[in-house]
Amino acid sequence: MNRKSFIILVLGLLCACLVTQVLDVSLWLEAARDLLARQNPYHVPNLINPIVVPLAFMPVAWLPDALVARLLAFCSGIIAVTVIWREKRQTIVVLLILISPIFLYSIYFVNLDWLVIAALLVSPVPAFFLALLKPQIGLGIALLAWLRVWQTNKPLAVLLIAIEVMIYGVSYALGMRWEFAYANFNRSVFPFGLIIGLPLIVIGLRRRDAVIALAAMPFLSPYVGAQSWVAALPLLARFAPNARAPGSRPTSRFVKRFSVVDPSEFASHVHSPTQEIDDAIREYAQFTMNHGWIRRLSDKLLAGHRLTSVDRQPASVRQHKAEPSLSC
Repeated sequence: MNRKSFIILVLGLLCACLVTQVLDVSLWLEAARDLLARQNPYHVPNLINPIVVPLAFMPVAWLPDALVARLLAFCSGIIAVTVIWREKRQTIVVLLILISPIFLYSIYFVNLDWLVIAALLVSPVPAFFLALLKPQIGLGIALLAWLRVWQTNKPLAVLLIAIEVMIYGVSYALGMRWEFAYANFNRSVFPFGLIIGLPLIVIGLRRRDAVIALAAMPFLSPYVGAQSWVAALPLLARFAPNARAPGSRPTSRFVKRFSVVDPSEFASHVHSPTQEIDDAIREYAQFTMNHGWIRRLSDKLLAGHRLTSVDRQPASVRQHKAEPSLSC
């Protein structure tokens, strides 16, 4: 075992030691035990995940809840370190991400978010299913994965859609509902997050960049749990100071495999995070200029803001502002 693998394992073990809350894991294990007993898993109160989640926990349903939660946190820690390291090969950046409040929260209340982010590390077909475990953060990755499959194997792409529709159809038929989570655990910034999310998702899809598409989804989703904001951490790591040198290895295996456009084409002219942000802004501006409906919508929104901000003022104030002052 080399030094890097040893450090990753140690960090994963530290994450496992941080777990104290096993609420969600207990729900999944109870639902898995119901499946083993040939009962409806959605009789478990507040189970809001698709049927594949309790199915995946069936092999470990006989283990204690706390042990399963620590195993999940161990895997989450390993995935987190691997993904962050691929985005920024700097130890200090990885450590800062691991001690950030949002990451610690995601481990303390261990959930499936890092399994969704693991879609960045695998091939398109498993990435598609991993991403849709939590579509509120994984839908962008799933769309990129499906597009990649569609380019190479159209019948398989249609089959993937059919399987996912069947999974969610069966789940809803058995009783899956999101109302409880939406009412009690929603930490979304929708619709205000559209200001950030729309440019990010447009740039991510145009560049076939899964990391950007992943970071966009929490801003676009009407429902996001607090721990799901870890979806933005890989992109934050990418823009940390001292960006990777031009021509270095692509940011993730997912981008390397999925990209219709070679990521090295972008790396060849990106010299700093600031320049990459400027390029992204120019690219989004060009996109909006080429799509008239976006420009017209923006103009209407801006015009409406100007009207409301002026018309709400008293008439005397508006008249005073309209007349130029002669005093010095």
